[in-house]
Amino acid sequence: MGSIFLLDAGSPVPAIEQTAATLAMHAAAMKPSFLEIADLDEKTKSTTVEEAQAKAIANMKEGMPEKARQNVLKGVEAKALQQLYRRDVLLE
Repeated sequence: MGSIFLLDAGSPVPAIEQTAATLAMHAAAMKPSFLEIADLDEKTKSTTVEEAQAKAIANMKEGMPEKARQNVLKGVEAKALQQLYRRDVLLE
């Protein structure tokens, strides 16, 4: 993957050229799979959430009240999606 950043300063400025190069290197190293969150397909989201919730369920205490269990799973879902967005979406 290659990436280019165009920063216009009017005339060549070494500091801005360096900033553009650094941004391009970071974007390429990130290896994003999607440009925007809207580009994520539902299968990717649901697989990510299901895997995170399965791990959480395996670590839950026996006898946990159902309401608390549901709250934990909601939090796990939100965190899993947030991590997915940060890891795989360029513009996030």
